Amino acid sequence: MSGAGKVNRRTWLQTIAAAIAGIAVGAAVGWYSKPAKVLEKIITSTVTKSTTVTAPGVATTVTKTETVTKTVTTVPPTPAVAEKLREWWRKVTEPWRGKRIKILAQAWEPNYYLRDVVGPKWEKLTGIKIDWELTSNELVMEKEIMDMEKGTGIYTVTYDDQDMVGTWIRKGWVIDITKMMEERPELVEPGFDPDDIFCVDYCVDPRGHILTIPAEYYPKTYVYRSDLF
Repeated sequence: MSGAGKVNRRTWLQTIAAAIAGIAVGAAVGWYSKPAKVLEKIITSTVTKSTTVTAPGVATTVTKTETVTKTVTTVPPTPAVAEKLREWWRKVTEPWRGKRIKILAQAWEPNYYLRDVVGPKWEKLTGIKIDWELTSNELVMEKEIMDMEKGTGIYTVTYDDQDMVGTWIRKGWVIDITKMMEERPELVEPGFDPDDIFCVDYCVDPRGHILTIPAEYYPKTYVYRSDLF
């Protein structure tokens, strides 16, 4: 940020990268915002019990099924932790309050959840408006490649595929998130630890620097002929 209070494009993109890395905070805030009372969950279970009845010269096992209802008491995390996290987001995003960002992503359930549930919470918390463009995976790839090749900057955040990370690296189309976190630690959400993300190894360059943050993931299997390779 300059002395005049302006923010250059690179700083803006870096901040949004950090923000999107922690966008799931909206879901957490939704949980923490529940009334500060003990939550009770009624669990009904079916239990099978066996009883052996012994009579003179005869041993008989009688099995009966009973339905047992019990109350399990759970205590949500302290609201103070949630409020501190909300306050951090309000403060760190203050320079960009009222701005708009555009996210291009694949149209399927995980991203519908981000758009319909997490996104609105994050908008309310930060004051930054999110415009979502959800479409087929093929169109996502086509649009983001065209946008980056032409340098038009239509999309602030795009849906990445770990299979394409090598292409992004070679063309210089990614922001080194590891370097950004080292240079701008004030933009890193408190408690964020990349090691908590089990599949983060698929999102790094040869140096181990993070280039993208996983939003959702599913196992993929590659089959090849061992006699040819």
